[in-house]
Amino acid sequence: MNISIVVPSNGLPAMSDTIGAEIERSSARLQIIDRIEPGHGVVPIFEDGGVLLRPGEVAVYKEERSYEFCDGTPPGLYCLERQRPVACSALPDSPRVIEREVVYVRPATRSGLEKGCWEYVPLRSKIIRGVRRYARPEGPFFPWALGTYILGPVVGIYMPVAFSGEC
Repeated sequence: MNISIVVPSNGLPAMSDTIGAEIERSSARLQIIDRIEPGHGVVPIFEDGGVLLRPGEVAVYKEERSYEFCDGTPPGLYCLERQRPVACSALPDSPRVIEREVVYVRPATRSGLEKGCWEYVPLRSKIIRGVRRYARPEGPFFPWALGTYILGPVVGIYMPVAFSGEC
């Protein structure tokens, strides 16, 4: 598959870029992990991202609460957590729903935004007319605001059987 990248004058990827190509470039640092060490967490993959993570796999992230995004932070895969209602809700008896998912985080690419804003792209995708299409980016977020949702960067894929000699 040929992927062409169009870089606008500000040096950031254009909205029309293939997000899959961005994910491939940023995922070179992922490892196969056979056991979960302290300071790491796991999140199952339910959606088909089509590039790296498949449904049924388990992503491992490094726990870094409250994660800071700045100019030097590389785009990449991160574990995101949402809670409803939020922990400080005035409705303490409401059932709490906690969702975790792996998302691709990058500097915001829309023009007219304040410098330093970030966005995330869910890995949900579909193939339409032979081309993989991803969900629209969520954001823009100020770095501190996005950091409240992020649990940490994804560092690998959990595969205990790969090293146990049982394959």
